[in-house]
This record gives sequence, C-alpha cells and structure tokens, in this order.
Amino acid sequence: MSYFASLFRRAREWSVRARALVAVLALLGVAGGAAAVHFGTRSEPTVTVTSTDPNQVPAPPRPPRATPVERIVSPAR
Repeated sequence: MSYFASLFRRAREWSVRARALVAVLALLGVAGGAAAVHFGTRSEPTVTVTSTDPNQVPAPPRPPRATPVERIVSPAR
C-alpha cells in the first residue's frame, strides 16, 4: 500500500493538466471496459428468412475455392 500512498502524495505535485490527463485516461479505461463487457456479452437474435414463394429452389452449393498454389499451377483460362 505504501507504493500507492507515495503515488498519491506525489500526485499533489503534478500540474493541473497532468492530473486532468490521468483522470480522463482513467475514465476512458472504465468506459472502455464497460463497453467491452456490454458488447462482448450481448447476444444477437438469429433471424431465419424463409421465402413465401413455393417454387423457389435453393441455390446449388458453390464449388470450393482454389488455393493459391492451385492458382499458380493451374493453366490460364
């Protein structure tokens, strides 16, 4: 605890700008932590979109993408 006591004792010697900067940074840290907790734990509702058109056919699956090595080795089209 003596470390923090000496830190607070030395803080009285700091300029007003330095104390204000430390206060603003502390508030930003608290606000950032609260925002991280809020947005990190928020669960978004999953929305399933279904078509009302009975004749709509689902799209065929896409072919797998070529890896960079296959792009280099495969002949130009």
